Amino acid sequence: MKSLMKYLGAGILIGSVGAFGFYLLSHETRIEKLKRESNEQAESIVIRSFIDMILKNKNISIEEAILKFEKVRIGITLDEFAESKQRNRNGYINAYGEYFDKAQEILN
Repeated sequence: MKSLMKYLGAGILIGSVGAFGFYLLSHETRIEKLKRESNEQAESIVIRSFIDMILKNKNISIEEAILKFEKVRIGITLDEFAESKQRNRNGYINAYGEYFDKAQEILN
């Protein structure tokens, strides 16, 4: 009987968590949904672009990929570009690093 109560308790807990998750998803506002979908589409575009770059040059560095994605004039370094945008090189590496890694992961 004790084991039945444990399973029943666990089932209620799991069901409650699932129901709460469904509640949150079903009560997402339209603007929240649009923002989430836009972010997902933007991430997908960046990853696809990096995949294309890696397929053309398997040795491309993240710095080169960022500069190509940002359509920076040839001869400009990531440091120079970042400074022109009042940012720093590491900020760009951090922002794009996850997507570059995902692109490499997909290809391997």
